Amino acid sequence: METSKNNIQGERTIRSLKNSIAGILRQLISMFIPFVIRTLMIQKMGVEYLGLNSLFSSVLQMLSLTELGFGSVMVYSMYKPVAEGDTKNIRALLYFYKKTYRIIGLIITVTGLVLMPNIQLFIASDYPEDINIYVIYAIYLLNTVVSYFIAAYKTSILIACLRSDIENNICNICNLLMYATQILVLLFFANYYIYVILLPLFT
Repeated sequence: METSKNNIQGERTIRSLKNSIAGILRQLISMFIPFVIRTLMIQKMGVEYLGLNSLFSSVLQMLSLTELGFGSVMVYSMYKPVAEGDTKNIRALLYFYKKTYRIIGLIITVTGLVLMPNIQLFIASDYPEDINIYVIYAIYLLNTVVSYFIAAYKTSILIACLRSDIENNICNICNLLMYATQILVLLFFANYYIYVILLPLFT
């Protein structure tokens, strides 16, 4: 019995270490490579594009507050059924979370669309004349809500099983591919529409 407990503890320690390493790597990738991309964007397209990028990201992050920590509550409620191997309860919870996340995604979508006609009021300075800010905003909105409708709720089972390293590793690979593609777009095309459309595609 003691050996079994030690094995379980050792396995949890290894999982926690993997989670930490993958999480740190994700943070490093998210911090440093976007800095390179922002610098390249200023050089190739101008600071106005970077300003739009920051503005729309900030507005939609504010809309994401609709979630109000539901994800954390969701994970917490799964610890017990996961520990007990209660598959039926886990499936029921995931189905409930799926419906809830889609409702949250719908609320964010509707709120975002209501804001769209007045999005120009949030722009304090001039913006590039060769782009349609409403189209760009719609793409950013799509990027924000797409995960709510597809699979955001599924990450809860990974976190509850202490396997968030799987999610982080997938995100690291996707982010590296996205950043590499964005850099190529900036270098060879300098097209903001192509740059932005990559966000929801990789999400």
